[in-house]
Amino acid sequence: MLEKIKILLGISDTDSDALLNILIEEVQAFIIDYCNLTAYGIALDSVAIKMVIEQYNKCGSEGISSKSYSGISESYTDDYSATIYTQLDKHRRIKTL
Repeated sequence: MLEKIKILLGISDTDSDALLNILIEEVQAFIIDYCNLTAYGIALDSVAIKMVIEQYNKCGSEGISSKSYSGISESYTDDYSATIYTQLDKHRRIKTL
């Protein structure tokens, strides 16, 4: 998964590997918790990759609710985009008591 993420981000060195590995671990834990799974499965890799890229792109600007400069506007309110949550909801299990 790390190599795919680096290719998509255009990263060719190993300088960001530690950060990306941490983000991968955090995303996998988030998926397990959000989807009420007992373990992470490779069927979720495609959405996990998108989540890691979103997190990586937000590094250094966490918590921004709105930002605009040179015609570019950013706004972060949720942890991930609606598209990510739509994909996760397909794998979500109902919690039983």
